[in-house]
Amino acid sequence: MYFDCVYPYKTTGAALLSEAVTALDRNIAPEELPPMATHHCTVYLADGKKEAISAAARRYGVEIPVIVGRLAYGKHQADRRGQASEPEIGKGLSETEGKRLHLVREVIRGLEQDRVVIGEASTGIGKSRILGQAARHLLADPQSRVCVAGPTLSVMVHLMREFREVDSSMAPALLMGRQQFVSVRRLKNLFDEFEDARDEEMLALREPVEAWLASGAAPRCEHTRALAEFAPGISHLMDDLLEISPRLNKAIVAMGRALPKDKAEEGFQEPAEPIIMRMREIAVASRLVVCSHTMMMLQSKLSSMNQVSFPYTHALIDEIHQLEGIAAGMESTELSLFSLRSCLRRQKLSRSPEAIRQVEYLMSYLDVSAMEEGRSITPEAFSKAVSCLVPVQKILLSARKETRPDDRQEREDLVTAIDNILGEETKRVSVSFSPIRRYPSLIAGPVSVGGRLGYLWKSLRGAVGLSGTIFLPGAHDQISCGYVCGILALPESRIRRVGPIEASWVKQSPTLYLPAPEAREALSYPLEEIRENVEGVRIDSLAYQNWIGAASSVLAEISATSTGGTLVLCTAFRDVANLAKNLSGLGERLIVQDKGVGIQAMRGKFIQAHREGKRPVLIATGAAWVGLDLRDPLAESAAADTLLTDLVILRVPIGMQRSSTFMARQQGIGWAAVLNEAAIMLRQGVGRLIRREGLENRRLWILDGRLESKPRFQYLTKVFRGYPKRKKIHITFAARATEPESSGGGALAQAVG
Repeated sequence: MYFDCVYPYKTTGAALLSEAVTALDRNIAPEELPPMATHHCTVYLADGKKEAISAAARRYGVEIPVIVGRLAYGKHQADRRGQASEPEIGKGLSETEGKRLHLVREVIRGLEQDRVVIGEASTGIGKSRILGQAARHLLADPQSRVCVAGPTLSVMVHLMREFREVDSSMAPALLMGRQQFVSVRRLKNLFDEFEDARDEEMLALREPVEAWLASGAAPRCEHTRALAEFAPGISHLMDDLLEISPRLNKAIVAMGRALPKDKAEEGFQEPAEPIIMRMREIAVASRLVVCSHTMMMLQSKLSSMNQVSFPYTHALIDEIHQLEGIAAGMESTELSLFSLRSCLRRQKLSRSPEAIRQVEYLMSYLDVSAMEEGRSITPEAFSKAVSCLVPVQKILLSARKETRPDDRQEREDLVTAIDNILGEETKRVSVSFSPIRRYPSLIAGPVSVGGRLGYLWKSLRGAVGLSGTIFLPGAHDQISCGYVCGILALPESRIRRVGPIEASWVKQSPTLYLPAPEAREALSYPLEEIRENVEGVRIDSLAYQNWIGAASSVLAEISATSTGGTLVLCTAFRDVANLAKNLSGLGERLIVQDKGVGIQAMRGKFIQAHREGKRPVLIATGAAWVGLDLRDPLAESAAADTLLTDLVILRVPIGMQRSSTFMARQQGIGWAAVLNEAAIMLRQGVGRLIRREGLENRRLWILDGRLESKPRFQYLTKVFRGYPKRKKIHITFAARATEPESSGGGALAQAVG
């Protein structure tokens, strides 16, 4: 339903309605409009918002168009007076403590109203501790059962530690999924396959892995050792295996579905099985459980089928902006063609050779077809997959020879995976490749998980979701969390928006470096990335070589003048490899991320190089944008922390989001979806630099010249508003790539104020 509204200032209908709804969420009273209120705009009131706005109109005895304008104006005036945007800092409280107190009060007020609270708070505010205080408040009600969810195991450990600081009497139970544990049998089968294939590179990993297993597979990583404080005796964790052998495919060696007792192989039990069962028993009996986003969504799915083992009334979710992507991943199916071939070889079915030929043909076809990883496969490739996999599926189904029960279960799992890949309801199929050998996997994913997320919110009495990246820049210098709320399918009638709340030192501490006008073209990622040489081989274009050369020379200058470590965030492994080649002169200072290497392993190398006084330079991509915390744990003060002093964004993170649900959004709203996801990722990446108050000599380098030279990228410049200390990046070119086979430009960069 549309309404004509009047407002004192020029705005849009969507922005006006957003301000009115925020006023309701913050309990801000409407205010009479001044006589100068002459600007008209059309407001569309959807059913989800109509109920709350109509109730406010009845309460104040005015029409809907009038209450919308008055609520928005009331919020505007409250912001000017500082009553809504900034909390009052109590006596004896620091700025950070005062803002944390404000956020705690808003969260608890929302929970008391059975709302879904979604809030943004920057580094230093203490989101984990706020969730701990919310948990303590909820547990005062004996009928409450609380699920606390984080995206990764390291975040889960951090949450449990912070909860203990809030109230030592809180004893959260830990609930972990089977995929977070290693299957000893599957690991052995994988190495046997490597041995049959005479893969010496992968077989070199066998000795350290077997030594770890022989020692009881005890925790090795910093966060898994900390986990043992809360789960004594825990072992066989996937994170520890990947620290030893990061190139192993965790999907192949993770624990699978549990076999029924009557089907389990006599005399063998996975070492992790009793750990998982004991953990589940404790969680069922507990009123406070800490788990991963994946496990929380799985429990919600089981609840929808009346099979839930841990019914909870409230959810407290850290890094909630990641929840939609994780939910989409859960609804996706991955079929590893390497695993399929291994199964056929190992089980030696009567028609295995025929099936193996089909699988190997498909593997070869996908490898040489030059499809871009993560993108939808072509109709031709999908047709090839059907023609190869349907016969293989029939062979697996027709196998009557019984071997071990888990062999039969493995065949059934593969048949189901093929069904999901080729099924009629599959909306999107893409291909991915293993890091070293480029073994292909087919992945089928949904176009939306709104129904699954919608059920989660409906099943809860209340929830809190916090993150450092909820609100995005909008029109007319306003901010909005509408995009994130939309992809999370949050019910409009229950949302309580809080924030954004930001510690002032987050933007006041670093110096921001952006390309000078004359350097923007050289530092703009080229449209032509690949070309063919005279032999028809695909190689980097001259434009790409010049761009990577210019960026490399700037990085050389940064590394020469840094007072501590440098982190370079890239968006593709191709860029990582080319930068590493051009910066090889850094020697032992240079740390380069390999495909498949986890962020905790990279963090360990970076810290070790820092301890040796090398001022390390880490070039990384992927999870490094969101999960790398490079605070020095041994620094006595913030001023003494020089572990990470320089952060470099090579180019803005366009195209890093490749989930099936994002691809569907992109088809629906186009470039806006790309920019929104890029803004979220960019803010996450920038957040790697300032992780505590009091840091000195920090430099933030944005090397992407497109931000201020290309109109379609300028939206992302809004991410950098509020940085008072700014300087320009200037480049002087000594040479450019001119030969057809040249590997890079010879640019010399100078970063000056």
